[in-house]
Amino acid sequence: MVNNHANPLVVEIAKKFITLMIDIEPQWKKAYLRFSYSNSVAETKASFVFETRIEIIDVLKHKHFFHSINMKGQELLAAFDKTKGIFLLVIDSNFDYEINFEYHDINRWKISKLAGGTGVPEGIV
Repeated sequence: MVNNHANPLVVEIAKKFITLMIDIEPQWKKAYLRFSYSNSVAETKASFVFETRIEIIDVLKHKHFFHSINMKGQELLAAFDKTKGIFLLVIDSNFDYEINFEYHDINRWKISKLAGGTGVPEGIV
């Protein structure tokens, strides 16, 4: 359950991600944003579905966005009094979104196309 301080942060992150997706590919269908924070290290990765393929979003090309999400992600975890954790934000082109949190398995929902990865977060169908 999202608390009163965290709710505006979730909405802000979702809006930023939707805006990024519209800028990157106006015909996107679904997108995934994974933020993790552990041992004072923040990492954000994202991918999106376009036509029949999945693309990983270039962190260097969109470094301002990813930096801002790293900061907001830490703030969001702090709103839950957590010092480590992950969230996975899933958005679609209808601007619907869902956010899931994990505080124990820091490797959950990894996004990759390496070693057989598809670009969809692991464990998501």
